[in-house]
Amino acid sequence: MQRLKQTKIRKRGSFNNPRRQSGYILVVSIILLGAMLIATLGFFEQSADSVQMSGYSRDSAEALLLAESAMNMLYGTFVFNKDIDNDAIVDRDETYDLNNPNPLPLPYMYFVSAIVNAEINQAQPSILQLVANGEARSGTARTAVAVSSNVVPSSAGNLLINELFTATTRPVLYTLDNNNRLVSSNNTWATMRNNNQTAAVAWLELTRDTTIANSPVEIYVQSAAQVGRSINYVQRFIGILPNTLGILGGANESSP
Repeated sequence: MQRLKQTKIRKRGSFNNPRRQSGYILVVSIILLGAMLIATLGFFEQSADSVQMSGYSRDSAEALLLAESAMNMLYGTFVFNKDIDNDAIVDRDETYDLNNPNPLPLPYMYFVSAIVNAEINQAQPSILQLVANGEARSGTARTAVAVSSNVVPSSAGNLLINELFTATTRPVLYTLDNNNRLVSSNNTWATMRNNNQTAAVAWLELTRDTTIANSPVEIYVQSAAQVGRSINYVQRFIGILPNTLGILGGANESSP
């Protein structure tokens, strides 16, 4: 009897097939490896996104600083009697005619109006917003804006920076030299962008509320700068110009 029981126990143990156990272990191992692989890929993807976002944030901060520097540079050179356009006349001593402002005396000065009458009839500055809208949509289908003088058409819904560069007008273009100092450049915005160079542009915009009799002309300095794929835009009110024929230097300047 004792031998028979041992034989039965031995036969029951024969159902624990080592091959079947090995198959279960292989399946479990594959599942665990797959889960680890998915988790690892997710970690690296998250890390890559974090690095990319950090790069965008850094470029955006640098672009904002560059735009502010370019804006202040143009403001300073205009206010402190510089000849930016190199025509042997200090820019503030240039004359303008309110009744016939086009063309303006400075190539980096613009105003928004209908092309037909070409008068300063926009009460609020808008060119910087038009540029921001246009640059944001530059990768999609858009109609080019026909800017051929100091006048930006009032019908323009958006505007590219490069469209401000015409045969007679151009914003002041700034780049960084080898010592990271801001210097002016004779290149175009398109050239700087195609070469992936850090650059900024600055210009002046004139506005006037024609609904108010004898309203003065207000002047704003605006700037845009690009670092990497980030562009930032800034604007500052300069002062009020005479509402009659006079010199630009007659502006009542705003406080810094």
